[in-house]
Amino acid sequence: MKVPITGPYTLASWSFNEAYDGDEQLAYELAELVNEEIVRLVDAGATYIQIDEPALATTPDDHAIVGECLDRIVDDVPADIRVGLHVCYGDYFRIYPEILEYPVDEFDLELCNGQYEQLDVFTDHEFTADLALGVVDAHTAEVESVEQIKANIRKGFEVVPPERLTVSPDCGLKLLPRDVAYGKMENMVQAAREVEAELDAGEVDLD
Repeated sequence: MKVPITGPYTLASWSFNEAYDGDEQLAYELAELVNEEIVRLVDAGATYIQIDEPALATTPDDHAIVGECLDRIVDDVPADIRVGLHVCYGDYFRIYPEILEYPVDEFDLELCNGQYEQLDVFTDHEFTADLALGVVDAHTAEVESVEQIKANIRKGFEVVPPERLTVSPDCGLKLLPRDVAYGKMENMVQAAREVEAELDAGEVDLD
C-alpha cells in the first residue's frame, strides 16, 4: 500500500507563517508532525510512503533543509518500508545530484510536461536511487496514446535499468476530467505491460 503525503518543506514554504521566525524553523516543526503521521500510516499497513515536495525544485538553495527534514521524517520508519520523494515544477539541475544524499529509495520526477528536456540532467551523474518517471502529462486534457507512453517509458532506461524504473503520471490527476484521468491511467498501464513483455522477449535495446 502506497500513501503520498505532503512534505514539511512545501507545507512551510506555501503557508502564511505568522508564528515562527522563519520558514526553516516552521519546516523543522512540521517535520516532527509529519513523522508522527507517517508512523501511524505504517502502523495502519502502509508499505510505501511518498513524500511530496514540489517546492524543492523552485527554491533549490534550501535543499539542505529538505534533507534535514527528511532525516527526521524517516527516523522512526522501519528499514523495510519504502520511502519515495516526489519533486515537480522547477529546474532539476539546481538540485541534482545533491538530492541523491537524501534518505529515500526512489525519486518520482515530473518530466513529461517538459518533453523530457531535463532528462540529461540525470545522465550526467550516476543516478544511484530508483526512478519513478512521469510518462503522462497531468497538465493537459489530451490522453496520450499507448505508443507515445511506451516511448516515454523507454526514456527512463537512459537513466536507470528497467528493474529500477517505475512509471507514473507526472503529478496527481485530480484537476483533470474523470474520463481523461482514467484514460491516461488505462493507457499507461497498457503501455507498461507491453514494454514489460518486450523486455522479457529481448525486444528492447538498452544500450
